[in-house]
Amino acid sequence: MAEPDPTEKALEDYAQYMLHARQLGVVGHRGGLKATETLLQMCDLQPHQCLLEVGCGSGHTACTVAKRFGASVVAGDLAPHLLARTRERARAQRVEERVAPVQMDTARLPFAEAVFDGLICESVLALIEDRASALREFYRVLKPGGFLANSEVTILKTPPPEFLAAIRNAAARVPGGQAVPVDPDEHQRLLQEVGFVSPQLVTGGIGSGGRLTDQVKIDGLGALKPMLSTIFDRQWRRRVYNREVGEAQRTFAAHTGYGLFFARKPNGS
Repeated sequence: MAEPDPTEKALEDYAQYMLHARQLGVVGHRGGLKATETLLQMCDLQPHQCLLEVGCGSGHTACTVAKRFGASVVAGDLAPHLLARTRERARAQRVEERVAPVQMDTARLPFAEAVFDGLICESVLALIEDRASALREFYRVLKPGGFLANSEVTILKTPPPEFLAAIRNAAARVPGGQAVPVDPDEHQRLLQEVGFVSPQLVTGGIGSGGRLTDQVKIDGLGALKPMLSTIFDRQWRRRVYNREVGEAQRTFAAHTGYGLFFARKPNGS
């Protein structure tokens, strides 16, 4: 039997670590708080709006929107423990009347057509295979003139073909753990094929350590849980803290950043 490709194995091990972090309630996305702030500025949010967030994680963005702009937010995620964290955060920030956690799957959103003024989605589409179907669902539930604000890990410099293949293979073996970065031109074309108009794009990179720093700002020292749990676990130390995983992550970081995609459903559609 052929030995597994070491790069694929390294990416797969790191993807398992990311799933472990999510199970502990620690979530984040490329670009962190800076990307989220820029994305929200693109939306022109208003108090009367009813918004949907797909992939709310622990509820930081949903609660920020409700508290700062006074909008109502349906905060959706597939993981019950993250929905529980969202409820806790909404209560702590006194926005529980404007943040409604709902369990949902991007494959079929549990809403009628044309019910939301806007939809926010951060680091979800890069983790699923059928992005077109998800975007069609986003389009379906938006009102005419409604907006889509989408942040994803994005290719900024084309990686070697073999490395991109390794990413895709690792993602297939660890669903929801390994992001397959979106190609910005392809993603904009897909938005237009679904029916969205006037797509806008802002891209940026991120330095090492930014993600963890942001998580500590959001969740305090609890954000260190997955790192500490792996440092003191012999099996995790072998899987994650080694040269192969470090090299794979450096190569990934050298070719990717974040992409903020903003588009609208046409009026009258």
